This record gives sequence, structure tokens and C-alpha cells, in this order.
Amino acid sequence: MYKIAILLDEQTLFLESLEKVISDLKLFDFIYTFKKESDLIQFLIHFRTRKELYFFLDYYVQDRIISMVLKDIRPFIRNGKIIIVSSIKNALLLKELTALKPHGIVSKFDRLVELIESIKEIANGSVYYSTYTKALLDTIISERISFTPRELELLNYFNKGLSVDATAKMVSLSRHTVAAHRRKMFAKANCNSITELLNYVKKMGLFDTY
Repeated sequence: MYKIAILLDEQTLFLESLEKVISDLKLFDFIYTFKKESDLIQFLIHFRTRKELYFFLDYYVQDRIISMVLKDIRPFIRNGKIIIVSSIKNALLLKELTALKPHGIVSKFDRLVELIESIKEIANGSVYYSTYTKALLDTIISERISFTPRELELLNYFNKGLSVDATAKMVSLSRHTVAAHRRKMFAKANCNSITELLNYVKKMGLFDTY
């Protein structure tokens, strides 16, 4: 059966690189790329095929995490294969991805061979977690990360949608200080973005402690 690859990632450079890599593998007859979930959904609404679909989806696109994206697109893809390609470094967030039951999870830090292996294993009916993914999941511990009262205060403002500048005014701190606090929290939680950080904090129930 012929295969079609569908890529969703808002980072242009990575999207173009992934498209080239998948194209060079010569495992797919067609490759479609999207930077916005809305464009992907419009495509799926009108797209009809008997070919096997493989979706390569980033963890979050335009501040929407993958669980939201999957909820929107799954009605259109029934038998499609879902492969999450993510830069997540936080083991607990990664654990949440496994609960979504994707066909595979591959890290942006993995070698090319991992991507090839994931496609082959999934085609054979297996679920594939890359080497980096499995290693990160193995590091999960029961203790949650400790944030200071000031950090929790800033997190609550970020959770309300306030920017660094707006948050700085609310707590009477300089923009530089608030940005430094945010970088420190990224490092603590091993997150790459405010979206990942807030999602982690919510999963841990840390907002309830403030």
C-alpha cells in the first residue's frame, strides 16, 4: 500500500529539514507540510485517499499542546499513524504523551536512524519509542520539582496569559529580573518554552499550592 506523510510543525527550519529527511528516505509517495493546525484540518476535511497516512506532529503548535491537536484531527484520520516528534526534555511531560497512545514518539535530538526505525516498526504494527524517549522516561522520579514562592507567583501570572513585561509591572520587578526567573524555571523543569512549563506545573498541581 502506498504511504503519505503529513508533517505539522510551526518551526520553518525544522519543518523543511524534516521534509527533506523523509523525502530522502523514499518511503512515501507524497509529503504534505503544515505550520498551522487550522490549515491541516482544512486539508483533511477535503482530502480523500485510500493510502496509508503517517502524521509527524510536534508537541505543540501555536501554543496548542498535542492532546488538543489530536482531539481535533483524529475524527478525520481514523486509521492514520501518529508519530510525535518533539523537543521535550521533561520526563513527566513526556510521560503524558504516552497516555495519548501515539504509534510512536521520536525526539528532535535523536539520530536519523531512529526516525527510519520508527516508520518500519510502526508499519509492522508495533509502538515505537526512540532511544532518547525511553532513556528520558526511565529517569522519572516521584518527587516533584520545588519552586520558590516568588516563582509560583510569577507562574500564576504567566498562567493568566500575562507577558514578561506585564508580569514585571504586577510584581514591581524589572523585566530583566522576571525574565531571569523564567529562565531559571525552564532549567529546573527541563522545559524549552512557557507552554511546556505551564503544562508541567498544571500536571503537578503546583498552582494549587499557591
